[in-house]
Amino acid sequence: MKLFVKGLSERTNGEHLRILFSQFGEVLNAKVVYDKVTRESRGFAFVELEDEMAGKKAIIALDGEEFMDSELEVKEADDRPPKNDAGGRW
Repeated sequence: MKLFVKGLSERTNGEHLRILFSQFGEVLNAKVVYDKVTRESRGFAFVELEDEMAGKKAIIALDGEEFMDSELEVKEADDRPPKNDAGGRW
């Protein structure tokens, strides 16, 4: 299950998230999103856990919790098409 995590401290990196979320199951991927120009954290990340049950446990346990001096918001990630998708236009 892919999760959207926001409210991250600027100090939080993928390894911090991997450790935090590993208590709920195997973390397949943990990626903090950075600004392409400034290379600073945009304050959100995507974390992918091995299965839906692990993801639901993580949401229940971590949504609204404090982590590295910031309050997390954790929810299931939306399945959006990629930005460069032409949207069916020719």
